[in-house]
Amino acid sequence: MQQTEGSRGVEDSHGQILILTAFMMTVLAMSVALVIDLGLVVRDRAAGQAAADAAALAGATVLAAGDTGSAAEQVATTYVALNNFDRAGDGLVVESPPTSGPYAANPGCISVFVSRTRSAMFSSVAGFDVLNSDAVAVACREPGLADYAIIALNETDCDTIALIGNVTIDVEDAGIWSNSSCSVNSLGANGTVDITAAAIDVVGGCQLTGGASLTPACTHPYAPILDPLSYLPVPIPPTEPPALPCPDNGTHTLQPGVYNCQINPQGGSNFTFAAGNYLITGGIHLNGNVSATFEGGEVTLQGSGLQVNGGANLTTNETMFYIDQGSVDLSGTADLVLMAPTSGTYTGVIIFQNRSNTNNLEIHGTATVNNWGIVYAVGATVTYQGTATTSFQFVVDKFSTGGTTDTIIVFDNGATIDVPDGVRLVV
Repeated sequence: MQQTEGSRGVEDSHGQILILTAFMMTVLAMSVALVIDLGLVVRDRAAGQAAADAAALAGATVLAAGDTGSAAEQVATTYVALNNFDRAGDGLVVESPPTSGPYAANPGCISVFVSRTRSAMFSSVAGFDVLNSDAVAVACREPGLADYAIIALNETDCDTIALIGNVTIDVEDAGIWSNSSCSVNSLGANGTVDITAAAIDVVGGCQLTGGASLTPACTHPYAPILDPLSYLPVPIPPTEPPALPCPDNGTHTLQPGVYNCQINPQGGSNFTFAAGNYLITGGIHLNGNVSATFEGGEVTLQGSGLQVNGGANLTTNETMFYIDQGSVDLSGTADLVLMAPTSGTYTGVIIFQNRSNTNNLEIHGTATVNNWGIVYAVGATVTYQGTATTSFQFVVDKFSTGGTTDTIIVFDNGATIDVPDGVRLVV
């Protein structure tokens, strides 16, 4: 029978459909194969990360107990096996201290690298014969912080502690801690700088120039720490009475409550703040021949914050200042007697700056006499300069000095910051 032109077109169409169907079935089979094998790789990677994390934490726990790096490596290797990552084709590298990365040569750290190679089950049809997965973890010991008088918490910036100028600081019975991993100058000292402390512990590097001297030398035993006072709640200021009258100049005893003004006495004024909680929306500014005495409680400051300059006198007993807004400036020849609470939520804290407040704190001149407590400002830099003896402790973002500074920081265990030794994954 003779085929018509139309019947030949139909047969050609059927042939094209068969070819296209065969091609699509091949692509579908390859896709299913890849999905199955990819799922195995994802499972291997998750299992590898779990094994590496557990092994690194176990090894760091050995380091925290004071044992050697080799002992930590043995324990970590055991934990990898306990997590079923020791079969044929698995790879393992355990190092304490690590030999590469940001924690290289840090004796307080251990790194664990695991890998798994498996033959492809199905995706070899797509040209993938071998599938690889790997995972890495680094864990480090964390120290107890009971005996550090200066703690700078910034983890990345260089000069987190910057000691510049003609500087002599003697930290009695306590150490100095710089949290930054900056490899060059986490702590930088430039000039005629002479620092003495029980320990000078720096996560990153120390850079000494211009004849600077540190006693003892910097050590690098640990990973960065977390904020040891992160548990402190933000104070709740009073709301009643709604607004008390702002005082005129003269001698006054003020009662707890809300003051919608700046406390800025003049001309020999003498203000006494009775024990209790205060909200002063304009802040406090003491300058010249004036004095203020706080008899206890929590004082929330907004506006200008806390400014004490010239020869002004500020005396506190069992008082905590919360710097919600504004800044802190204690300078000149001010006569300060600042004593933190000895009980309650804010025990040992004399100044607590809003964690999001980045205004610097300036402590200059001889305005740091007869005081005790923690200056807590994790969002800000404290600049310390002058000649005085203090029992302040600093838990801040950064700490710096400038000009001429000759001071003794007397660590007082009444304001101990106590964080137990522990371990933490850092990678």
